[in-house]
Amino acid sequence: MKLNCVADEKKKITVRRDHILMEIHQDFVLVGDIVNINEGMEIPADGILIESNEITTDESAMTGEIDPIKKNIL
Repeated sequence: MKLNCVADEKKKITVRRDHILMEIHQDFVLVGDIVNINEGMEIPADGILIESNEITTDESAMTGEIDPIKKNIL
């Protein structure tokens, strides 16, 4: 039996897959999913930014860079 812990609840994200919006655990993101990114969330994978409003990221855990990084859309 798996216990439903608070940490797992925080890792649920909204994705668009096959034109359907669904809420899944971030471990189940697939290639081609469109992830809805909200303020303060951990981004579950590498990806391409499609649309944003002044988005910056904290990449310190991956790169050691302490300043927020501004992202641009294609």
